[in-house]
Amino acid sequence: MESKQLLIGLPGTGKSTFLAALWFEAERGETQWAISDLGPDLEHLNALTDRWLRCDAIERSALGREAIVSMQFADRESRQIVRVFFPDLAGETFEDQWVSRHCSKEYFEIARETDRVLLFIHPQKLRQGERIEDFLEVAGEEREGKAEALEVPRQPERDPTQVILVDLLQILTWPPISHDSLKVAVLLSAWDLVEREQQAGGVPRVGPDRWFSNQLPLLDQFLKSNADCVQFRVFGVSAQGGDYEDANEREKLLQMANPVERIGMVASGSRGHDLTAPLTWLAQGRSDSPTNADS
Repeated sequence: MESKQLLIGLPGTGKSTFLAALWFEAERGETQWAISDLGPDLEHLNALTDRWLRCDAIERSALGREAIVSMQFADRESRQIVRVFFPDLAGETFEDQWVSRHCSKEYFEIARETDRVLLFIHPQKLRQGERIEDFLEVAGEEREGKAEALEVPRQPERDPTQVILVDLLQILTWPPISHDSLKVAVLLSAWDLVEREQQAGGVPRVGPDRWFSNQLPLLDQFLKSNADCVQFRVFGVSAQGGDYEDANEREKLLQMANPVERIGMVASGSRGHDLTAPLTWLAQGRSDSPTNADS
């Protein structure tokens, strides 16, 4: 069967890095699924993976040069064949939907064909909500107890991250795309940095699901309140393995005998290296309980 899965994420949230690491470990045979067909995207995937192996930052997909990557897998136990399509779209593609309120014809056609979503979020690149007074510049002296204020023009590209992501998911359920149901795998990129910050700050370690509900309450509430049509699960993902800009850390990563050990996957209280875990969950049929089982 074919499982078409749509990658959604704002700029710099790790979509291409995830594909690079996934391709490497699947090709090495260290995932639940084995690559059963190299397909037509070998050159693109190998280019991504080469940069990943060298610990070079992977360039974000550029507008106009996005690839629709496909990988064919065979389950190692059941031998079931699954072909997964990943539109490797630029983060600016999604940001533009929010700012200009339109999408490309290519995105529209892709989105209509799948109700399975990989939603990428980078914990260190969140824009949180601001207070109303942050949008006002107080001018002059107070008059009768009130300040004369000048309104600052709104910049939609600076709106809170979770507000934009809620809108991107809603677009998939509204006409003309009109999906009756969605399965959403929420991927928290650079999860190793989150755990490192928790340890350094001396605060209790929380898993991806709890972190998600604490830090992105609006998005969490949207997903849970639409349980009749949305099923979701949260994964903590470390596809890069560390900070490439830190020379010592980069050298340690390069010295690892098995590069797969750079990869981390945390979900449902379990830890491992298999990046096909969210793909496997998305490819399955909907369960009786559509909400996040880990919440």
